[in-house]
Amino acid sequence: PGRRPTQFVFKAKIMKLSHRTSRLLLIGLVAVAPVLAKAQAPQRTEPARTTRATVERADDLYNDLGYKASAPLMEAEGELSPKRMVQLATSYRLNHDTRKAELWYGQAIAAGAEEPELLLYYAQALQSNGSDVEASRYFRAYERAVGTDDPRGRRGAAAIANGVQRADVEIRNERAANTDHLDFSPTYFRDGVVFVTTRKQRGLRHRLRDLWINDNFMSLAYAAADPATGELGEATEFAPELNTKYHEGPLCFSADGDRVYFTRNTYNKRQRRDSREGVMRLNLYESTLDHEGHWGEPRELPVNTDDYEEAHPAVSADGKLLFFASDRPGGYGGMDLYVSRFAGGVWGMPDNLGPAVNTAGNEAFPVLHANGKLYFASDGLGGLGGMDIFASDVRGVRGDGGEVSVGAPVNIGAPFNSPKDDFGFVANADLTEGYFTSARGGHRQQDDIYSFRRTAPAAVQPQRQVICVYEQPDETRRLEGAVVTVRPVGAEEDAFSPTDRDMIVRLRRAPDTDEYTMTFAEQRAQLNAARAEAKRLKTGPDGTVAFDAEPGVRYNVEVSYPGFDAEGFEFEAPTSTAATGSGERCVGLRPATKLDRPTIGLTGVTRNGRYDNVLAGVELTLVNLCTGEQQTTRSDAEGRFTFGCVPCGCEFVIEGEKYYFAPASTVASTLGGDCAATPCQRGGVTEVVLEMLPEAPGAAPAPAPAVAQQYAPAQPATGRAPYELGGGVLRAGAVIELKNIYYDFDESYIRDDARGDLDNVVRLMNEFPGMLIELGSHTDARATSAYNEGLSQRRAEEARDYLVQRGIDGRRIVARGFGESQLKNHCGDFVTSCSELEHQVNRRTEVKIVSMGNANVEVRYVNHAPEKVDAADPERVFVWK
Repeated sequence: PGRRPTQFVFKAKIMKLSHRTSRLLLIGLVAVAPVLAKAQAPQRTEPARTTRATVERADDLYNDLGYKASAPLMEAEGELSPKRMVQLATSYRLNHDTRKAELWYGQAIAAGAEEPELLLYYAQALQSNGSDVEASRYFRAYERAVGTDDPRGRRGAAAIANGVQRADVEIRNERAANTDHLDFSPTYFRDGVVFVTTRKQRGLRHRLRDLWINDNFMSLAYAAADPATGELGEATEFAPELNTKYHEGPLCFSADGDRVYFTRNTYNKRQRRDSREGVMRLNLYESTLDHEGHWGEPRELPVNTDDYEEAHPAVSADGKLLFFASDRPGGYGGMDLYVSRFAGGVWGMPDNLGPAVNTAGNEAFPVLHANGKLYFASDGLGGLGGMDIFASDVRGVRGDGGEVSVGAPVNIGAPFNSPKDDFGFVANADLTEGYFTSARGGHRQQDDIYSFRRTAPAAVQPQRQVICVYEQPDETRRLEGAVVTVRPVGAEEDAFSPTDRDMIVRLRRAPDTDEYTMTFAEQRAQLNAARAEAKRLKTGPDGTVAFDAEPGVRYNVEVSYPGFDAEGFEFEAPTSTAATGSGERCVGLRPATKLDRPTIGLTGVTRNGRYDNVLAGVELTLVNLCTGEQQTTRSDAEGRFTFGCVPCGCEFVIEGEKYYFAPASTVASTLGGDCAATPCQRGGVTEVVLEMLPEAPGAAPAPAPAVAQQYAPAQPATGRAPYELGGGVLRAGAVIELKNIYYDFDESYIRDDARGDLDNVVRLMNEFPGMLIELGSHTDARATSAYNEGLSQRRAEEARDYLVQRGIDGRRIVARGFGESQLKNHCGDFVTSCSELEHQVNRRTEVKIVSMGNANVEVRYVNHAPEKVDAADPERVFVWK
């Protein structure tokens, strides 16, 4: 009663989202904060009294997101309930007061508060305050409470156990530019930096305060840098025409400095625009510098939404890519990072950067460096505490129409990162100096701007890599004492990496062929010697080991544990021209008792089926039809390959791919009795030959037939009647017809019109016990290829589950998603003229028989027309890349 119209109902999700939402612009959630600012003049603080009025006042402030203003009133209430303790802890956490957050989370947990996330927040506060042992304990407690749904507990504990490396740089608090208020997110402009501050600025005459942080609203300031030392001077207001009485936040400039992209509350021309919940959200704006040196009227970017946050822009040098943070639906939790492409004069629909960088926590403050790396801050990837700065390689960064993707994040280490919040990293071209933000000390533990400087260009430093080992399928069941052998791949087998090193190029001719294999070797004896040395490590109580890997070097990792099948993989250590960092790779082991069978070696050779010579460099995938597990390898210069020891009594699909050759596959079997007599340990081997046929490069595909012709019902072959299920004795030479399974748009469930066809497959597999199948699922080309790969895999698994639920052994079924890579027609990316029927025929699962045992049955695959065509929303806008 009596609340002002500008106030709004508190949203519970805000409590979950940010470890640092105290800075409205920081993580975006803050702006949810104009909290709405309660647009009022500052009030004098009177001694709190434990009265009904005091309690109600504290409730009102807290529910209106006035966290910092409500905390003293709640503390004065005397005896507090567990719920009140959690509210106090939340208020301090959202204002990055880690000491008091630790106090009240500890009190709340001791008093019986049971929400699992309290364990995570308590662990984060403990880590920020230097109590690593206790923090690790509560990270593990959170991991046990939530399982694999949220890896933040596991990552937090692993980061404490393994640590991060330290870069050889000097850092300095820029005290002349900093104040007792928040000062953060610097970005280069002219001869200094522009940053965000909550200080009072001369041009801002209003006296409004944001009660979330109990401080002034944020505005933009400029500080000039000393040309020789980079030291910042005293700051002045930047661009008064851009500052309003609400929040302005992190920004970036175009390459020529004539255009600015910045974060702001939705307040334009003295008019505020609220969401449906009455909240002034954070949105992205741009403004252009005129001939008189003034910034023009800000314009909203089309990537904005009315009901969610968009903040922290980062634009590529060519102005074609825009990275930003948002809490819009469809993300992975908290704030996620997105990218939009500028094409046709407009910014396109943003794409989520995916799980490579985004977590259930917050990812924010992206900065795109000229070296092609995306620097950003995260509190969900694990680190030294609070938000840490990470770097990821970005591919397609030049906006040339290719897919934009990011590599695994690397923690850039200390002293850039600390137990407190660290973010907003910017650096010059050769990374010898720059600036970042940290709450590690300085003025009242508030965010301050720090500078760093090296004496020489950043060298390529060893990268801290973490290997975790767990028992499949539960990633939380870590294996202590697992042996991890790390061996650098031989120099002659290394792939070329673009580093500043002398290289030797070798050409090796494959026998009986005109094909050559090109390899690159580094002309540094000491490096080759280091590569030859294998490391044999054991996992600790958290199931992890850490080691330093040289950037750009490829490593082979073998993992073993008593009673479990050994596993292995290869990876290339990321290159980094900035600080050192850490990455994590996990491998799951399966109990060896899952197949109580002897093993035999599986080797083979790849050949050119047209010219009858060996074929080198074929990428090979082995699918174990007993378990559904997959392995990959590559044929050598002689066309030879091996998949090591495989279990007896199984069948395996081997698939091969190589440029300018049609994909091919074959089946290997260990069903025979000789396997047990000559097992793998005694040198027993089964061999296969995979033949591939060449394809002329650039050959135009055959024109697709008309839809009505392409999907006409198939007729049985002359003289061979279709096999009638349950129709009596199977006649020799009968035919099995298998139809496609179709799906609704953007869905993976089994439609009613598909159930009958899948039921026929169930009856077939029951009648033919030796029948093994592959369910290959596909999508249309609308949406990105990465999204469609996941959708197609879900479709394949839904079809597999349908068969398994009806009694079919899952080991007889391989489920594979092909995304949009095998369209049935011309309806590819950017094609807008296709009918819904043409899109529908691409949304399918094809049932492919891999083996029929000894049955003499012909199999015919039918491209039948779908019974139902499901149409997409005609108002929906599709973005392919």
